[in-house]
Amino acid sequence: MTAPEITVATPEDRAPVIASLVAAFTKDPVLRYLFPDEATYPQYAAAFFGHLFDKRVRKETIWTIERGASVAIWEPPTMQSEWPDDDLVARLPADALARVHTYDEAVHAALPAAPYWYLGVLGTHPQNAGRRWGHAVMRAGLLRAAADDLPAILETSNPDNVEVYGRAGWEVGGTHLHGAAAHVDHAASGVGVNPPACRSRRVAEEGAGMSTEPEPGLAPDHTRPRYAEDPIVITVDGQSFRIRQRAETPGGYDFDWLSGPHDYGFGITRADGCAMTLPEMEEAIRNFLAEIDPTTGYLKE
Repeated sequence: MTAPEITVATPEDRAPVIASLVAAFTKDPVLRYLFPDEATYPQYAAAFFGHLFDKRVRKETIWTIERGASVAIWEPPTMQSEWPDDDLVARLPADALARVHTYDEAVHAALPAAPYWYLGVLGTHPQNAGRRWGHAVMRAGLLRAAADDLPAILETSNPDNVEVYGRAGWEVGGTHLHGAAAHVDHAASGVGVNPPACRSRRVAEEGAGMSTEPEPGLAPDHTRPRYAEDPIVITVDGQSFRIRQRAETPGGYDFDWLSGPHDYGFGITRADGCAMTLPEMEEAIRNFLAEIDPTTGYLKE
């Protein structure tokens, strides 16, 4: 199974990101509370998601797979609440705008006062459902939160999502019912907090997503490491690496050099057992590349 490449969204990704989110949230309780009319939902939902995209794309906190097929829109820590801006006034009718304001007030009332990373939107185009891209693209923001030593927060008004997020390691921090959502079935919004950065993440119940079939030249299956979560792929200085966290070795990671001339890479195990942050992963890759002989593609002698 090839790990998806995760990239930071740019303004050029706006159209595919919005298209994916409009399609992904067609049956979402909150979106259908905000925009209940079938005929106008695509137009108003596109305006709503476009507004969220425009607010965060310059902060470089929107991560995507395939330039928008799967999207995670994160809000970095801020000391001031951000309310809907005036640009929505021209795009939404007064009744829809009032519902957006009311729901936004209810969400902010349930969030903590201390700094945190907020996962505002996570969606995958239905054409790519079942590929677990949402889990993969979400982790980029979790790594940033861990790097800042801050909690990550999300809210959902779809009860079915609680189990899904639970399998990804999130914990329910509270349940709230606000008046605006009383018109929506299943209107309870669970506020989730991610596990502490140094907690050993368990293997997801759906499996780590990697093949366990024996491969020629590798150790027998029962002696090979098991991996927690889905792998991630990052590119550093033009070189792509697949990174897998070892399930049974806290702080242990394998880095596979996907773009290298040979089929190999390197491994790291942190002495403190903590999860690596994205900057630490990038630094480890640069240190590895600095030891490579450009002529042979192997470590320098």
